[in-house]
Amino acid sequence: MAENENHVLSIRMSHPYYSEKEISRILSTRDPKENNLRMQAFAWISTLSKTLKFPVRTSGLAMLLYSRFQLFFPVNEIPLLECATACLVVASKIEDTAKKFRDILLAHYLQKHPGSEVDAHSQVCYKLIEENKKRILGLERMTLELICFDFRVRHPHNYMVKFAKSLKFSSSTASIAWNVCTDAYKTYTMLKYPAHIVAVASISIACKLQQLPQPIIPRSFFAPPALTEAVIADILDLYMHYQPHTCIGNMYTTEKLLGLCVDFQRAQKNSGRPQKPPQIDPHSSSLADEYRESNKRLQESKESCARFILDCDRKYFNTEFEKRMLEERRNKGTV
Repeated sequence: MAENENHVLSIRMSHPYYSEKEISRILSTRDPKENNLRMQAFAWISTLSKTLKFPVRTSGLAMLLYSRFQLFFPVNEIPLLECATACLVVASKIEDTAKKFRDILLAHYLQKHPGSEVDAHSQVCYKLIEENKKRILGLERMTLELICFDFRVRHPHNYMVKFAKSLKFSSSTASIAWNVCTDAYKTYTMLKYPAHIVAVASISIACKLQQLPQPIIPRSFFAPPALTEAVIADILDLYMHYQPHTCIGNMYTTEKLLGLCVDFQRAQKNSGRPQKPPQIDPHSSSLADEYRESNKRLQESKESCARFILDCDRKYFNTEFEKRMLEERRNKGTV
């Protein structure tokens, strides 16, 4: 065991959330056209999920995983559709809604080549599936490493249902809030804020869409107004620029959603706490740069490996790491 410990080259701790500044630093170096490709990947995941009859939580988690993947790997470095399918495979396993891998690969091929008639049990089908199998398995492994094998997930839909019952909302308002929660997966807000904050923001947007008075959010919801407004801003930005790709966009007109965005921005200015863009240092390295550099060192070193830890293991790891550093200094005679 001690011998293997000496080969740990990279130590990675799970980060369920990133700050606005960290995400903005990564996106500042990317082509804005990547957002359109990301929406295409989300549409692919939604269609494939319907074909395989996955629940909303599985398709939503797949979108969340894809957003995280795209943060660390530019679109031009990864196969778009294969990566989206790999994220769906990981999401189905995390949510315990897994399908046979062969069925997912077959659905992937038929969706990529619509109109093709392939017998699922034929030799031709087997060869077609094998072509994508290794690639998707490799992307699945990369996704698992990116999340540090952290399978803890919280979905906003569960919180939204409980909050709606507590606030005694009608079923129509709760249904709209449910769709807003689903659209939230298509933004980076799920990587920045906890699920219960997203749920409260979805309820607020649903009330605005139905022209209902804003509910008084109890302190027991643990949803500070500043965080809730930040989530609302992200979701409304999605409706402003990518309305056709959203659930709510198919239910309301462009004028309605645009007016909602304008009213929210005006209220933000009048509130005395307008949203300020984070200050980004263009010369500092981003999380994506550090991650790729770590991968490069691991590939160059044949005998080294990476250790993945959760935040709950951090205290134990720090103690062990200090002991190891002290032992190494003693062996070198520096102590």
